[in-house]
Amino acid sequence: MILAKGKLYGEEEREVLLARLEDEINETRVRAPLRSETVIAALDALGRHIENGQFDAQLAALGLSRRTDAVRTATAMLRRENLEYRLHMELGMHLGSEYPLTPPNGSARRICRAVPLGTVLHIAAGNADGLPVLSLAEGLLTGNINLLKLPQADGGLSVEAVRCMLEIEPELADYIYIFDTPSSDVVTLQRLAALCDGIITWGGDAAIEAVRRFAPVGAKLIEWGHRLSFAYISGYGDEQLELRALAEHIIQTKQLLCSSCQTIFLDTEDMEQVYAFCEKFLPYLGNL
Repeated sequence: MILAKGKLYGEEEREVLLARLEDEINETRVRAPLRSETVIAALDALGRHIENGQFDAQLAALGLSRRTDAVRTATAMLRRENLEYRLHMELGMHLGSEYPLTPPNGSARRICRAVPLGTVLHIAAGNADGLPVLSLAEGLLTGNINLLKLPQADGGLSVEAVRCMLEIEPELADYIYIFDTPSSDVVTLQRLAALCDGIITWGGDAAIEAVRRFAPVGAKLIEWGHRLSFAYISGYGDEQLELRALAEHIIQTKQLLCSSCQTIFLDTEDMEQVYAFCEKFLPYLGNL
């Protein structure tokens, strides 16, 4: 399944679509940049459709519901206030507009402007529900044209979510191309990568190494590989509440996500305190 310019195509159309993809991308890139407000409004509306149950059937097919913590987190990230916060925190108020900047050495003032990277390829991992849409959202917010390679376990959820978003805001159609291409199809991935200014890859060391082999010279590689996250305990505000919340987090994420707690550090040099912590904490894990 392929989604291009808002229309669905079968795999038999892939060669035709790939052959004209560069021309279509170039036609879009010469236009005025995509406005972040257009993207924010569409993503916010999409999140509300998810919360209202429009995607319950697709979620159920993946063993999820809109009440699943991962889905609730994903929809919360699509809300206007969170999108605006991220945009301002990470890019400031200057996206797409000129602003003055004076160097500290007293030389002439510069006029600067943050602009989209251009065309980006998203290679999403399948271990986080909703990740393809959230990765796509970041590319759209920054005004880029997006080529999305779906993970095998997506189950059609991302395509349906994007189609809903395009019904809300048809202007986004020229900025989104989705390919249900297996990771083993290196030839197609190479052809997609050759059109891109950046490649966003989610996965472990082997996946990132594979992308490095076919990434074109000059393309930025934005890696979201495996990371170790940890909890650091030096005291408690509410010991029972906090230990239960930590246990719930470990169980719900199965320690598979980059943000999952894989290690717990205790601020102590006394092994007796370590043993005491284990005796207190393990029952929380066993009782959930």
